[in-house]
Amino acid sequence: MPDPIFTPETPAGAAPVPPPRRGLSNAAKWAIGCGVLAVLGLGTCVGGLALLGHKAASLGSSEWTDLRTVANDLGTDAGATAQYANHPGLAEAYPTAQDFLDETRQWRPSLEPLPEQMPSLLSGKISVKSSSVNGRSSFILSYRLASGRSLVGTWHNATLSNLQLE
Repeated sequence: MPDPIFTPETPAGAAPVPPPRRGLSNAAKWAIGCGVLAVLGLGTCVGGLALLGHKAASLGSSEWTDLRTVANDLGTDAGATAQYANHPGLAEAYPTAQDFLDETRQWRPSLEPLPEQMPSLLSGKISVKSSSVNGRSSFILSYRLASGRSLVGTWHNATLSNLQLE
């Protein structure tokens, strides 16, 4: 007959021995906590990058529409004069409508219709600069034409203030 299993008895007045723990160990709890933090951190980074990508995609879209309209109207004297009247900020660079008209007449051989959709910033055809100093925001949008020259528009506080063909 086998020997009986020895189970010590608790001496009188001593605290009972606690039963063995059940559940996860502290190491497992730490590992789960770190995993949850890693997933949250990764999700935050992915979300931040998606938001940044969306902002970059829409950067300059209103200025592009403005530049496209102006550039497409510069093909005629009437169109150039109308655009000068529609953009009073151009008086900063061109004091009179005649000054603007004389300049744009020289540009016409190099000008071309701009695409309806703004090309990707990664295409190499577009460059943008944006800044804000002492409450005055500046935005410069440059589009490289097929002639190799660039049409550059400058906006100050969302108002077209300069247009150059470089």
